[in-house]
Amino acid sequence: MKHIKMLTGFIGVAMIAMASWAAAEDLTDITLPSPRMEGGMPLMQALKERHTTREFSPSPLPARMMADLLWAACGINRNDSGKRTAPSARNWQEVDIYAVTAEGAYRYDAQANTLRMVAKGDLRRLTGTQAFAATAPLNLVYVVDRERMKGASPEAQSRYSGTD
Repeated sequence: MKHIKMLTGFIGVAMIAMASWAAAEDLTDITLPSPRMEGGMPLMQALKERHTTREFSPSPLPARMMADLLWAACGINRNDSGKRTAPSARNWQEVDIYAVTAEGAYRYDAQANTLRMVAKGDLRRLTGTQAFAATAPLNLVYVVDRERMKGASPEAQSRYSGTD
C-alpha cells in the first residue's frame, strides 16, 4: 500500500484525500468507447443555451457521454504527437483529470482512453463544498503535477497551471 496522496483540484475547490491506495488487484478500470468527434451542437447555439444547474439526476452517465466529456476536457486530438484538446503552456501537459463517481475515483488516461481506478468508494462529497457535489453522477477534479513543469519558477508554475 502507498501512503497518503492528496489530489488538489482547480483553484483549491475540489480535493480528494485518500488514506491509502487499494491493492491493484482490487481496482477495476473502465475502458471508454471512442469519443464522438463529429456533429454535436453548433458552438454559438451551445453558448446561447449555456446555464448553471445545481440539480442532477442520480443516474450514472452513459460511458459514451463520459468519453465525450473527458476527451473534450483533456483528450488527445493529434495522435501523431500526443497533443491534447486542452492547451498547456510549453506542452507540459501538467493537468490530469480525475473522474469521481459513486463507485470510486479514476484518473483519466487519455492515451488509452481509459479511466484508471485509484480509489474505491463514494468520494464525491470530498470534491466540492456545495451539497450537490456529493450526489452529482460525475465530478471532474483537475490536478496539477508541477514536476512536469520543468524550468519554471514556483510563481510561473502557479500562473501557468491556473491558466491551463
